[in-house]
Amino acid sequence: MSPARAMAMLATLHSGETVLPTTDGREIRLRRTTCPTAEQKELLDGLRLRLPEQHGSNYECSADFGPSRSNLTDLTPSWAPN
Repeated sequence: MSPARAMAMLATLHSGETVLPTTDGREIRLRRTTCPTAEQKELLDGLRLRLPEQHGSNYECSADFGPSRSNLTDLTPSWAPN
């Protein structure tokens, strides 16, 4: 495979990081990358490269950080019917 072909194949892989500041000054960082095709995986393995791991999303939150039952109505979108 030519270097130009390899670069073109890898050019379709994308990575991004979302940084969410917290109220106590810390940051939550979420990194996402596109899933490589079988051909891209083979090329990455041959080059001894690996993509960053994507940690699963945790959609649970503690009671301290979740909305209280009393203000669940505040989460209703303005366009939603009453």
